[in-house]
Amino acid sequence: MNLAALVFDVARRQPDAPAVSDGFHAWRYCEFARRISCLAGGLAARGLEPGDRVMLCMENCAELLELVFACWMSGFCAVPVNARLHVREVEYIARDSRARLLVATPNLAESLAPLEHSVEILSPIISTRSSEYTALLERSAPMRLVDAAATDPAWLFYTSGTTGRPKGAVLSHRNLLFMSHCYYADIDMLDERDTNLHAGPLSHGAGLYALPHILRGGHQVVLPHFEVEAILEALQQHSRVSMFAAPTMLTRLPSGEVGEVVTRSDCIMEGYWNNPVASAETLRGGWLHTGDLGSFDEEGFLTLRDRSKDMIISGGSNIYPREIEEVLLRHPDIVEVSVVGRPHPEWGEEVIAFIVARPATRVAPEELDRLCLDSIARFKRPRHYRFVDTLPKNNYGKVLKTELRRILAQ
Repeated sequence: MNLAALVFDVARRQPDAPAVSDGFHAWRYCEFARRISCLAGGLAARGLEPGDRVMLCMENCAELLELVFACWMSGFCAVPVNARLHVREVEYIARDSRARLLVATPNLAESLAPLEHSVEILSPIISTRSSEYTALLERSAPMRLVDAAATDPAWLFYTSGTTGRPKGAVLSHRNLLFMSHCYYADIDMLDERDTNLHAGPLSHGAGLYALPHILRGGHQVVLPHFEVEAILEALQQHSRVSMFAAPTMLTRLPSGEVGEVVTRSDCIMEGYWNNPVASAETLRGGWLHTGDLGSFDEEGFLTLRDRSKDMIISGGSNIYPREIEEVLLRHPDIVEVSVVGRPHPEWGEEVIAFIVARPATRVAPEELDRLCLDSIARFKRPRHYRFVDTLPKNNYGKVLKTELRRILAQ
C-alpha cells in the first residue's frame, strides 16, 4: 500500500491535466509522475534505504510536493520542517528523526549548511533549483515503486509538546489515505476540475490537504506565502477553488459550552516518534487529546476557542511559551519569566514576556532579543517585555497566566 502508486494512476488516466504550478513550474500529471519517478531513483542512488527519513526544510514551492511523493515511491519517510525554524531547532529534529538527507530551498540551504558537520549521519544538504538537484532528476533511471506496508511511516510531522520539545507524530500510508477518504466523505467529492490553492505552509497541516486533491487529479496551485491580492488573483484565474486557511485568515463570533477537543479515527497518528510516554498520554483510551478547547454551535460546527496547554498562535504558527521561557532564563540576571499571548488584530496573538530581574540589576530588552534570536526562530521572539517585581501565583506556587492576560487586557 504505497500512496505514490495513486499518482501514477491519475497520470495514466489524464496525462495532460494540470498537476502542480507555483509561478516557476507548471507540470502536467505525466510530467509530475515522471519527475517523481526520476527523483525517487536519484534519492535511492545516494545510498538511502527503505525506512530512512528525508528532511524537507523548504519554503512553499512545487518541489516540496514532488519530493514527498518521491520519498514514498522509494519507501522513505518524508519529514517536512517549518521553514521558519531556527537552525538549532532544525538540528534537533534532524537528530531525533535520524534523517539521512536534508533538502532545502535556496534561501535556507546556506544557513542550514553547518548541520552537515554537526549531525553525523546527515549527508551534504541539497538545494533545490541547483545543479545537484537537477542531477537527482537526470542522472538516475526512473525507479519502480517500492512496496510499503499500510502502517509504514510516510510523514513524520514534528510538533511541540507542553515542554516546547518537538515530538514527531508518525503518520502512516493508511493514515494519509484514510484522511483523504474522510475529505471526500465529509468535505467534498473532488475530480480533475478542482483546484487546491496553497497559501499556508506546505510543511504544516495545510500540506496534507494536497493529498485528496492529487489523488483525484486536481490542480495544485502553490503560493509562496499568504497574500490577499495573490489569492484574489488566483480565484479569478481558476474555477472550483478550495483553500486551507488558518484562523488568523478568517473571522469567526458562535457561543456554546467549551471543552477539550478529542478525536478518534484511522487517520490519527500512530504515536510520537521515540516517545512512548508522550504517546500514551496523548492517545489515552484510543482518543487523540488535542489540548485545544472548542465548542459546537447550533448547527454542529466546531469552533476552536482556546488552548488548554497555553499555546500561542501567531500568524497561523504554534508557539509554546515554555520553550521561550527556558531560553530567557539563561540570562544571569533573570530570576523568573512567564510568557503569554496578547490578542493582535493582524496576527491573532503576539508574544509577551513578563520578567522578574535580580534586585539592583537592569536587563536591556536588546539583550533578551539577542538571546532569543540565538536559540529560537524569529517569529517566536517576544514582541514586548514587561518587567515586574513578582509574578502572580496560586497557593501551590504556580504562575497564574490568566492573571497576566488580565493585566495585558487593562
